[in-house]
Parts: sequence; C-alpha cells; structure tokens
Amino acid sequence: MCLPIHQRDELCTNSLSGQYFYTTSSYLAEKEVFASNLVSSSWLHIASQWDEILRLVATIKLGYAKASLLFKRLNSYDRQHPLYRALRDLGRLFKTEYILRYINDPQLRETVEGILTRVEHANRFAKAVNLGNNDEFDCATYQEQLIAEGCKRLIMNAINYWNLLYLSEQLKRCANSAERKVLLEAILQTNTHTWHHANLQGEYDFSDDSPLSTIFKLHEILSARTVK
Repeated sequence: MCLPIHQRDELCTNSLSGQYFYTTSSYLAEKEVFASNLVSSSWLHIASQWDEILRLVATIKLGYAKASLLFKRLNSYDRQHPLYRALRDLGRLFKTEYILRYINDPQLRETVEGILTRVEHANRFAKAVNLGNNDEFDCATYQEQLIAEGCKRLIMNAINYWNLLYLSEQLKRCANSAERKVLLEAILQTNTHTWHHANLQGEYDFSDDSPLSTIFKLHEILSARTVK
C-alpha cells in the first residue's frame, strides 16, 4: 500500500530532508514530491561503461581480485574517470530506488526499524557490561585488549544464554500448543539481549567446588518441540 502524496511529503521532510534523489531523464514523475532534492542522472553515461562494470563485478565474483583492492584503485582515479562516474551514478540510482521503496512500503520500514532497534539495544547491552573507564579498555597491549573484549563477550553471551534458557523453560511449561504459540510470538517480537535482572556491579565467588544446582531441566528443554 503506497502512502498518499501529503504523507510522502511529510516523511521526506522529517526523515530524508538531507537526501538527494537521482533519476534518469525519462523518469521525472516524482519531481513535484521531492522538489529541489531531485537530481538528473545520465543513463547514457552508465550504459557506455556497462561492459566495464560487468567486468569489474565478474572479477570480484570469480575471486580474481579482492573488492577492497579494486575499489582502492578506483578511489585513486580522478573523480571524472568514466568508470568511477558510472559506478557512482549507478549506485545513486540504486540508493534512490531503495529510498522510494522505503517510503512506499510499510513492511520494509518496519523491518528496517526493527533491525536498527535490535542493533541499538545490543550496543546498550555492551555498554552496560563494560563498566568504568568511560566505556574504554585501559589495556597496554593488543593482546590485553583482545582478552578484555573476549571477557565482555563471554559475560554478554552468558546472560543471553540464561535468558534463552529461561524463555525455553516458560515455553515448556505452557499448558497447550495455543498458549505456547502466543508466548513464542511475543518472544519473537522482543529482544533477548536484556540485562536488568543481572547484578553487573556485584562480586562473584567461584571458589566453592561443590556442584551447582540449576533451575533448568536441560534434557526436557532440548527435547521439546519448537512451535512454528
């Protein structure tokens, strides 16, 4: 379902005001929507370099050269180099097409916003685990930095693992398949990277060698069927 013109205007003004939209000379239907943000792009220039673009893509795809090496060489060229300009203009057209789909496709916007929310939540999780020193590693060597980063990831994975076990336990305790399906759908709409139930500023004593009791029945959890 496409957005009405006035809603597209509002979305462009609020979220995409700094973006430019590129078009070929044969596609100016949206000009009144984007006003001064619309820039004309020469399709003939891209077509003239199409064989070179395909050769570049095939070289990367077949593994004859690394993409980083080729693009490093391209960046060393003059900005008016024909292949450089063609790739730049083609990329601008793909970017414009994606922005137009983002404006008109509610499902795409929901997917993008959901991914960004998960990434932001994961970043907050990492920041919460990394206490002190203004969220920076105070390590003298690269090896010490790797150890500190590994410890942080270990703590994050341990918390997330406990969360997944707890949610699996709740799914196992559901009285019927309908209840499990409702709970599973609710879980899939949230994020398991939560840490507010963990005491991150406490002291943990691992000196006791006695067996630890667990609230999770791992055999039953692993043998449980997943509701799809």
